[in-house]
Amino acid sequence: MKNYNELKLTELIQLCYIATPYRGANDLAIEQNILDARKAAVALMQATDYFPMSPVLNTAGFEHYEELLDGKGDRYWLNGTKELLNRCNAIYMAPGWEASSGCIGEIEWVLNQMIGTEARDIKIFINSDDEGYGIIVEVMVGFILDILKRIDK
Repeated sequence: MKNYNELKLTELIQLCYIATPYRGANDLAIEQNILDARKAAVALMQATDYFPMSPVLNTAGFEHYEELLDGKGDRYWLNGTKELLNRCNAIYMAPGWEASSGCIGEIEWVLNQMIGTEARDIKIFINSDDEGYGIIVEVMVGFILDILKRIDK
């Protein structure tokens, strides 16, 4: 195995942001969302060569430490999420994303990055089935825009 100093820039892996819901009606719902984020990360690794970047897994359970975090609040978490998105080469809209205002905001932010003045080439992945974490496929921007039009926000 190579050590970090021996890796060439061309050997570095690309990053994929995994968009999954986090918040839930209760602790049990949040725990299920965390399990679903793990499934999404594994599905992504099975289907692609991207390295998964999951804010859900990265900060799972942090809401229990709000007092220690000096009330960082939503703005802190949203800015961190945008920074992760900014560093990723792709986004995977995992099952259930359409029901999450956070995930909708994430894909809208990515779409603005793709078609804005400083357009970036960001790949968008979704599942090709509604049954779970089956085949992951790349989709075009128009496909996601059509889905967003149908979502009652």
